[in-house]
Amino acid sequence: MLDVVSRQLHVFREPTQNGYQSEVILAEDATISPLEFPDLSITVLEMLPPVIVIGS
Repeated sequence: MLDVVSRQLHVFREPTQNGYQSEVILAEDATISPLEFPDLSITVLEMLPPVIVIGS
């Protein structure tokens, strides 16, 4: 799940009837590789919208 407000990626794996056995929260500078495509690397930042600074 991509949390655009906190700029984090929540990764849930190993589902059971009672929830997930594994939950990892990654910061925007983290890099992930999909299980099915381990040679592919994606940074969380690439999935997030740009930060817009209003006023100074």
